[in-house]
This record gives sequence, C-alpha cells and structure tokens, in this order.
Amino acid sequence: METHDSDPTTSKPADPWDTVSAEFGELLNSLQEAYRATSNGKGPSEAEIRDAVSTLLGAWDNISEAVTAALAQPAVRNHLKGTAASLATALSATIAELGKELRSGSAEEE
Repeated sequence: METHDSDPTTSKPADPWDTVSAEFGELLNSLQEAYRATSNGKGPSEAEIRDAVSTLLGAWDNISEAVTAALAQPAVRNHLKGTAASLATALSATIAELGKELRSGSAEEE
C-alpha cells in the first residue's frame, strides 16, 4: 500500500546526499577546467585520468564493502564505539586546554 503526504503542495527538504553529489560534480568540473587550462597537453590525457579515477572508485567500492562487512561484526562495532569515545575524550581535552590558553592570554593582555 502506497502512502502519500497529507499536503502534496509542500516540498520535502533536499536530500543531503543529493547536495553532496551536486557539490562534488561542480568541484569535478572546476578541477577539469583548471587541469585543461594548466596542462597544455602535458601529463596524462583525460582518458588516462578517467581510467585512474575508475580504478580508484573500484578500490573505494571494495573498501566500502570490507568496512560494511567488518561493521556487521559486534566486536568491531564495540571497538569502533570505544575508539570514537577515545577520540571524543581527546578532542574535549584539547578544546579545554585551548580554552585555558585563550583565557590566560586574555588575562595577560589586560
């Protein structure tokens, strides 16, 4: 059974992944234009670059599959949670230390 929005005139917020995709597309276009402007026929051809990017994307797909498989394991997820907690603790300590330094620097200036 299909469900529909109660008010079809209201628009849904943009999917953030669509925004990311569009931004990367624009970035790619800018990089291609810059490469064409500066390469003057030197370096790899666009076809060679496409092949290299295709190889990188294939490797990325393999890495994504491996990470997905690893995260399906409870031990790996628990390790990830512990690692994330350690990172949060380290960032918190660094920010607190920076705050102390900024406060002491402000006090010395007065």
